[in-house]
Amino acid sequence: MKELRLKLRFITPAFIGGPEISSAELRPPSIKGMLRFWWRAANAGKFGLNELKLNESWIFGDASGNGRVSSFLIRVISDRLNNNLSKDNFPRNNYALYTVKGHRLNILEYLAYGTYSYDRTQRRNVFEREYIKPGLSFELFFSLPDRAESKEVIQELYSALAAWSCFGGLGSKSRNGFGSFAIENADGHPLLAQLMQLSPASYFKKLLYNTGLPEFTAFSNKARLFKTRQVFSSWDACLARLGHVYREARLSIENKHNYELRQYIGAPIIVNKTQYSLLGRRAKPYFLKVYKEKDGYAGYILHLPSHYYLGDNSSLQPS
Repeated sequence: MKELRLKLRFITPAFIGGPEISSAELRPPSIKGMLRFWWRAANAGKFGLNELKLNESWIFGDASGNGRVSSFLIRVISDRLNNNLSKDNFPRNNYALYTVKGHRLNILEYLAYGTYSYDRTQRRNVFEREYIKPGLSFELFFSLPDRAESKEVIQELYSALAAWSCFGGLGSKSRNGFGSFAIENADGHPLLAQLMQLSPASYFKKLLYNTGLPEFTAFSNKARLFKTRQVFSSWDACLARLGHVYREARLSIENKHNYELRQYIGAPIIVNKTQYSLLGRRAKPYFLKVYKEKDGYAGYILHLPSHYYLGDNSSLQPS
């Protein structure tokens, strides 16, 4: 067996549920799910849909009944996980606050909506779900059988890991910047060492070969990447800036109390604690990312537009 090793460190809180959703846990299926998603997004323009599915099945396995097993196994090791779990409130610095009806609210909690409830006695939001605190390191081990195809599997793993590390995170709310991580070390193959040299801006340019609007969330020449002008000294200042930009852009789409257009960002939306949408369930095509650089933390917002399907109507609407 050939073994590859990566050492990762969380740089923003990570909401990663185990069998009990209120408890945080690092699990191989969650990681493989993220790798599968980012591999598909990065490679959609290389193959037709059927060929894409076949290649995805060859790399990650297929649970649909074809019986194809994954080309690799994942192990996760983190000796300090239990000492790095929390339900504490996020930092409440001035740069994270915004005002609604005279109340000062935390933009970090806006981004983490759904992980907490309001406690009327304490008069504040209280987290119901544990999160993994920033700073926790963990190791990923990828085991591959010694076969001729292992070189191709490593190349495809690199493709998935590169996109995931540049633009994604791990766990719930990862599209809102939570679960962002940095790769600190890589062993087992020279190709993996390149992961630590990537930057989102440079790698983004290599993924724009698809000239059509994808049928699902994927890279194309319609994709856009935005970066903060400032490099921040802390993860929370960086994520707060991304949160303010995202919230202001979302609210600027239409007038207050109107929700017809906001459902095209992600559906359904919540209006007065009730789900509202004319569309089927659709994850938003925006990805917030806190990225560790030498001098601090830079923020990125990635937009991966694709077609929306409207109910039973066969016509397509762009997201």
